[in-house]
Amino acid sequence: MNRLSVNPIVIVLTVLCAHTPVFSQVSIFSTDDLQSAINDHSLTFDFILIDVRDSADLSGGVIASKYCRPYHFSWNTGDFKNLFHSIPTDFPVMVYDQTGALAMQAAKMLVDSGYTIVAAIAGGVNAYEGDLEDMTYLNVSGQLPQPSYFGDLSPVVHHGNNSHAIRPTGNTTQPSQQLFVTLLGRAVPHSAAGSYSHGIILFTERPCAGKRLAGFREFRNRSAAPPSQK
Repeated sequence: MNRLSVNPIVIVLTVLCAHTPVFSQVSIFSTDDLQSAINDHSLTFDFILIDVRDSADLSGGVIASKYCRPYHFSWNTGDFKNLFHSIPTDFPVMVYDQTGALAMQAAKMLVDSGYTIVAAIAGGVNAYEGDLEDMTYLNVSGQLPQPSYFGDLSPVVHHGNNSHAIRPTGNTTQPSQQLFVTLLGRAVPHSAAGSYSHGIILFTERPCAGKRLAGFREFRNRSAAPPSQK
């Protein structure tokens, strides 16, 4: 009697992959959800926020805060299509525009391209009731894959024999300026040594993909957007 030979490694990998949670559709968040999150710093996971409006629309202000600096990749000029590939596919991405229509197109493109944690902001800037910030709050594309928003604002900084936490203070000091260093012209999103004012620092690791996904799911479940759109 012939026995079927099965590689146990294949079985283990199959089970692990089968239990890997993935969002196959675009999540919808309300502007109230986003406003609360970026102003109160109520989310515990890193994410990238992208404004896909035309450059001419930015003069009216961008959705940002001292905790969150969005990127601007225009949908109509093709910048979004050319630049989003710099973002890791398992990284949370939220997209907004003026009304919500272009944001949904951009978010669907991300999902179709294999991105697993994607949300569009319903209603866009027109529905946003918070204060808009000027264009100086925008990140530049060269900073990718640096997050727009950091869930953890207290990385441990080692300076000589002393250790302390850095926190953003005021509108002029953004989390992204403090939590990343530039070495050889490129942003370093993980543990890296470099100079910060003076001395040597060591940044702690950013949250892993599993923690980002868990945080996103929690935010998604308590979002004020209509359940049918989630």
